[in-house]
Amino acid sequence: MDQLWMLPWPQGRGHDGGPARALRLLTALSLALLAGGCRTLPAGDDVAGPDAPDPAPRLVALHIDGVARERRDAVADHLLTPVPERWSWPWSEPPQLDRLLLEEDLARLPKLYRRLGYYETSATHAIEERGPGEVAVRIEVIEGEPVILAHVGLELEGDSPVPDLHDRLREEVELEPGQVFTADAYVRSKQAVEARLAESGHPAAQVRGGARVRIAERAAEVDWTVEPGPHVTLGEIEVDGLEGVNAQVVRDEIGIRPGDPYARSALRQGQRDIFELGLFSRVTLEARRPEVLPAAPTETWPLHVAVAERPPRTLSFGLGYGSEERVRARIGWQHRSLWGSARHFALEARHSFLLSRLEASLEQPRFRGAPVRLRTSLAAERENTPSFEADRVLAGVGLSRPLGRSWKGRLGWKLDLSRIDDVSDASDLELDDPEDSVVLSYLELGLSRSTLDDPVDPRRGHRLGLDSWLATSALGSGSSFARLDLRGAVHRQLGPLGLAARVRVGGMQPFGPTSADEIPLVVRFFAGGSQSVRGYALQKVGPQDASGEALGGTSLAEASLELRFPLWRELRGVVFLDAGVVDLDPWNWPLSETRYGSGVGVRYPTPVGPLRLDVGVPLNRGDDDDSIQIYLGVGHAF
Repeated sequence: MDQLWMLPWPQGRGHDGGPARALRLLTALSLALLAGGCRTLPAGDDVAGPDAPDPAPRLVALHIDGVARERRDAVADHLLTPVPERWSWPWSEPPQLDRLLLEEDLARLPKLYRRLGYYETSATHAIEERGPGEVAVRIEVIEGEPVILAHVGLELEGDSPVPDLHDRLREEVELEPGQVFTADAYVRSKQAVEARLAESGHPAAQVRGGARVRIAERAAEVDWTVEPGPHVTLGEIEVDGLEGVNAQVVRDEIGIRPGDPYARSALRQGQRDIFELGLFSRVTLEARRPEVLPAAPTETWPLHVAVAERPPRTLSFGLGYGSEERVRARIGWQHRSLWGSARHFALEARHSFLLSRLEASLEQPRFRGAPVRLRTSLAAERENTPSFEADRVLAGVGLSRPLGRSWKGRLGWKLDLSRIDDVSDASDLELDDPEDSVVLSYLELGLSRSTLDDPVDPRRGHRLGLDSWLATSALGSGSSFARLDLRGAVHRQLGPLGLAARVRVGGMQPFGPTSADEIPLVVRFFAGGSQSVRGYALQKVGPQDASGEALGGTSLAEASLELRFPLWRELRGVVFLDAGVVDLDPWNWPLSETRYGSGVGVRYPTPVGPLRLDVGVPLNRGDDDDSIQIYLGVGHAF
């Protein structure tokens, strides 16, 4: 006999006691009766009896009536009942109607409307049959009349050394008499007042009072009394949690000095600056009021910094595949705090079909005590592009610093020693001695800004970048030219749809003894490929020699537009349109030479970025262009 389950039999004390034996006998008898009352169903029998409930119908439409346009989105987002998609795949099914959720929605809607300033709202619903097993739901909302603000008062008690503090606090209040009284505006205003107090050196301030709503009169009054408390300056900076890092590194990076007035934004910025050193896994900043401190109009609070250090040395590996780079591998070693002073030393080796590179770099987060990052680097690489091959040695030194919250500036110098070979003989007809040894020495100036919500898989925000070079014989360069490269991208989310666009414009201006056809291949502009104009092979957009090899150019313009949308679960789809042009002449972007490509793709999120598959076709295909290009890689095209 098969054992179906085991029961935890009660155990007697030293022997099989009477209560235990009785319980065992009773349980066995119950199981026997249960087995006798059951039968085995033959194949094909319906398990559900005739009284089984019918399956829940499919919800094919949900209509909401009686809602003003400015509140429609808030009402739709508040519903727990899933709203059927207006457009769906043929194989997808509408959601099932959950009547309990629908009843809960009807009870939740009046609560939502109270937040919106409507205290007499009610809602009813009707269910309409649309077909076998399909229904539509119509929700009727009776909004009623709103509650109007009749009075908004804010009183400041006590003194503060901050001039015009009352007026500044009043500016933070978005509530005005005559407006509809909403809970969200009330909460935002109160939080803004408290934030302004904390930013003005009053972290212990209290805002008393509140709102009184007279529903019968449809009127509301708001009265706040502000006790600013002491005005606080910051004292000694205490740092806890350090093991191998010097405490002075933290004090220098925080950007706050004893005697500075308390400001919440300064503490948050200091926390970000310390975390961006890369030395710590956790950083907290807190100004603490001393336990024994007599009440006074002004007080000094020490600033407490608590950190948790990351391991100082890290060995990392990476392996991937891309349709152009093919198999790519990376290995890196880094020391995050050389000699305990936050100097970051890194060694990295990369290899792929297109590029093999070995680089050593050293970064100093604060150069001569200023908020400037100094970086020096030395690299050797082998570049293997479809148009040429090059052995290069690159050395550089640069300074970078933040400019406000989102901007960053960069200034540096680079030396590039290149040996270019494997260039088509036909290129000599268009370029002046393209296969040669090259010495480039140039200054770099860069400016960048990013407001992206996620640097790997952005949904919102924008990114801007400006890179400029100046190579001249005065710096020991074999070619003299100026190079400008401007890039921009914007991301927007429109409900479930994502819209992304980018533009890039570049130009090079030779001067002195250098002509446009003498600018080396290693710094010329190329277009075409998985991250450029999709639909064309790598470097296949732009001028080519008689053998079909790309010549690069001194002018470039590219633009892309992507529509991103959900497909199934985490899988997302993409429709894209790309355009680009490369020209031999400086500052020349002929519209007639522009190449266009379009296609579709899919994205699947991974921890290192979305796995990307794109299929592109050239819209104005040349004689040497393939009819289709397939790109596989990790990360968005832009």
